[in-house]
Amino acid sequence: MAIDYVNTLGAGAGFNTKEIVTALVEAETGGPRNRLENRVEDNEAEISALADAAATFSVLQAEAQGLNDAREFTNFTTSNSQSAAFSITASSESKAGSHNVSISAIAREQRTNITAHG
Repeated sequence: MAIDYVNTLGAGAGFNTKEIVTALVEAETGGPRNRLENRVEDNEAEISALADAAATFSVLQAEAQGLNDAREFTNFTTSNSQSAAFSITASSESKAGSHNVSISAIAREQRTNITAHG
């Protein structure tokens, strides 16, 4: 425990010099300390934001690596509601998308009669 020597010797005139000195030191160091504490808080917030960004980029990188397989982009499927009318096939050169087939003319039955003359 610290001893207040000024008051003990009777030179303090009833003032609590210990409290006064403590208040003066706090007033002198309080501003710079507050500025440093604010800078530390700002830096910690920035570090936290950078860590969040790094974690997000790691997830993005992992997902992008899943797209690295070219086979994923060459598997095409087809569907045909009129399979008796025509057929559909897809090759590696097919373009992805939805395609429509239009019929511009309907085929007609053709008969040829051959008569033998003799």
